[in-house]
Amino acid sequence: MKRNRKIIALALTAAFAAVICILSPLSIPIGAVPISLSVFAVACVAAVIGRKSCISVLLYIVIGAAGLPVFAKFAAGLGVITGATGGYIIGYIPLALMIGAAADSDAKLPASVLLYAGGLFCCYTLGTAWFMFVTESSLKYALSVCVIPFIIPDAIKLVAAGAIGSRIRKAVLKHSEKA
Repeated sequence: MKRNRKIIALALTAAFAAVICILSPLSIPIGAVPISLSVFAVACVAAVIGRKSCISVLLYIVIGAAGLPVFAKFAAGLGVITGATGGYIIGYIPLALMIGAAADSDAKLPASVLLYAGGLFCCYTLGTAWFMFVTESSLKYALSVCVIPFIIPDAIKLVAAGAIGSRIRKAVLKHSEKA
């Protein structure tokens, strides 16, 4: 019984890393930071498998750093992580951790909203700080190109990911109880 759950957990981790890899390159270039499905993918995965989603996110980052084109705009390589938008990619780790915490604890709506928003805030903070460091730009400029245009689209992505992810999580948990 425990062995089956470990196998299911490993399979889900790998499968959801693949989901992030498939969805994240899809993007709309609007400037220095494109609108992509990365936040949606990470949030959805975290809503399904909880805090363990950090492993899927780390696997996604390693795959992209190794050269597979899984980052926004089908970019790849360590240069993307060390480039201007790399901080946002690293910011997916606390995003997954906080949304995963909401999923693992079966948090009620107000707590879930705070955890989702807190995860996005951490992602924005890491990404914006890194963007400012790499581009030597001001906070005002960084916020104007990296955060403000994304708040509403990312909020919509988080709501959609939470709704979809929680339904998938219920089905996965129901299925894993039978295994």
